[in-house]
Amino acid sequence: MLYATILVCVAALTGLGAVLYRSGHRVAENEALKAKERENAKVDKILRRVSDLNRVDLLARLREHKK
Repeated sequence: MLYATILVCVAALTGLGAVLYRSGHRVAENEALKAKERENAKVDKILRRVSDLNRVDLLARLREHKK
């Protein structure tokens, strides 16, 4: 009886550990996804701003930025 109780406790702790691990993994995935979405939003903002410029103005800005 004691061995069965110990096995049940070990199994329960293993199950809990698996659930906590998966939960932490999911949180990390969500954070990475949100960071990528923020980065994509910044890129979209830059592209919208730059798309209004003509080629000569864009090249001039890039040259100024390199200095």
